[in-house]
Amino acid sequence: MDKSQLRNDIMQFLYNEGFRFIAKDHNGWVRAFVRKPVKNKYAWIANGYVRTLGELSNLFNNINWEDKEPLNIAIEIGAFDWSTVPDNTPVLVRNNVTEPWEY
Repeated sequence: MDKSQLRNDIMQFLYNEGFRFIAKDHNGWVRAFVRKPVKNKYAWIANGYVRTLGELSNLFNNINWEDKEPLNIAIEIGAFDWSTVPDNTPVLVRNNVTEPWEY
């Protein structure tokens, strides 16, 4: 398994465990957050559970302290949280990439 696949598998695992964001603190620690964190002077903070990724941090070298927003795990893995869509919202769907979109 290459680093890219391992990184995606870890993000999928974190997503399945309820984590939605990843950010790197000024000291280089990479953390996963259940709720969207806010950046203060030294770290990203959020109410809710946080997991430090420790030795797995090197898989997230594209995340930097200077980033203005945390990494959104759902966007990275192509997941979509349908619970955020209001009832009766029209959506387009299809069974595969060759079929046309339908409401």
